[in-house]
Amino acid sequence: MSNTNIASDAAIVESKIAFNTSTGHDHDGTDSKLIVVGAYHFIEGAELIYDTAATFHANPGVVELNGTLLSRTSASTTRSLATAGDWVQGDESASEWVYAYAYNDSGTSWDIKLSDQPPLYYDCNTGHTVGVLRYRDFASVWYRCIGAVRNDGSSNILKFYQDGDWITYDVPQNLLNNGTALTWTDVDCSPYVPSFCQLIQIFVASGATAGYVRPNGSSWGKTAANTDSIWTNSSDSHILTIHTDSSQIIEYVQAATADNEDIRLISYYVGAIR
Repeated sequence: MSNTNIASDAAIVESKIAFNTSTGHDHDGTDSKLIVVGAYHFIEGAELIYDTAATFHANPGVVELNGTLLSRTSASTTRSLATAGDWVQGDESASEWVYAYAYNDSGTSWDIKLSDQPPLYYDCNTGHTVGVLRYRDFASVWYRCIGAVRNDGSSNILKFYQDGDWITYDVPQNLLNNGTALTWTDVDCSPYVPSFCQLIQIFVASGATAGYVRPNGSSWGKTAANTDSIWTNSSDSHILTIHTDSSQIIEYVQAATADNEDIRLISYYVGAIR
């Protein structure tokens, strides 16, 4: 439309708009507002990657933190348990969980730091302590937990692989060896399952008699009617997915005759915080 098509008394004048096609427009807080999301807790990518017995990093990805989407197109900084500056809180200690926390490192991107403390809050509000806990504030700066790795008794990170929302140990970890209990008995999985996880995969094997496992406090009994997915038959083995309680405990029992039952932890589900 041009001025020649507009009546002279219409008080309308042709205007033109020019767009910058060379540099574009960035939502990074310099020439606009940062992108604030309506749905919190979003995460894509950012899987943890084992490097050595002392180091790991995270894949590129998008992480929501305090209502803002932070994007990273390259791997995170490789963090070392032995480097004090890589910890936002705590330091290296044998037989501990090492939590990986994402933080806003540039206004638009994220990186990770280490802590020996689990997440405390549902979102970035210190009053919100009920629900799935993903966040923690250190020195009034918000961090989001994206996973955790186990440091063993020799201060070596147990080798792992993360596929989506599951972290699998390179070598299955021993939860029970030659168990002989004839009444339901606790099996503590917390040495190999972090505090925010309650879904695990285990390998269960029994000797000459049947063995059973169940979530802690479940009403499942050791009868034929309750053996669809919680038992191992005589000299048999199974891989099971099972729910722990909030303390990462399951239960096991042997059949009428005391025998040996073995349980190994294969992997744990981190989807609750992702």
